Amino acid sequence: MDKQRAAALCGLAVALLWGLSFLSIKVSVAAVPPMTLAFARFALAVAVLPLLALLAKEDLRIAFRDAPLLAAGGLVGVTFYFYCENNGVLLLSASESSLIVGTIPVLTVLAERIFLGTRLGHRIYAGAALSVAGVALIVLRAEGPGGAASSPAGYLYMAGAALSWVAYAFLTRPVASRYGKICVTFWQSLFGLAGCLPFALAESGAWKAPSLAVALNVAYLGLLCSAAGY
Repeated sequence: MDKQRAAALCGLAVALLWGLSFLSIKVSVAAVPPMTLAFARFALAVAVLPLLALLAKEDLRIAFRDAPLLAAGGLVGVTFYFYCENNGVLLLSASESSLIVGTIPVLTVLAERIFLGTRLGHRIYAGAALSVAGVALIVLRAEGPGGAASSPAGYLYMAGAALSWVAYAFLTRPVASRYGKICVTFWQSLFGLAGCLPFALAESGAWKAPSLAVALNVAYLGLLCSAAGY
């Protein structure tokens, strides 16, 4: 299999994992506070990523000079992103949430054009627009006239998540060229996990033992969506 085809299949796999993640978040956040869920998710990811690095024979050591950039990526792409996403999904339906996150490719293209002056082909612009249009058509058909009432705060949370993901992509680009994928993911997840801790502790009054269904959804989010998907 050539690299281009393998990359396309990996992209489809990530789209499937992350697409289903909104359903898992919706199930989990009904029982687990938003940032406690984020902490649990990335605690699992941080626990399993060194094993994946060992299997892939990838070094997790980094230069001290790159730690601030990895920390910034983790705080923006993990702590702030999931603060916005989990709270947004709590207030919106899973399909509404996925619609707003579906604007990330368009926002990324615009950011590259504005801040980097990147000249992108018409096919890339068309693909970004079609990705949003396709999600919109599916969501509008799924919601129908009997859909759940929308929450303005939920839309603001999800818009914050989309913008933070674009910032995360820009912060990750410099270190991604110097380290392996698992290494970057591990350190960003670790810094992001540390950022989630104070928020999770603030929610401790709402902690309770999760059901088996919730525990399995949290495991799916941590092991597949975060550890494997990233």
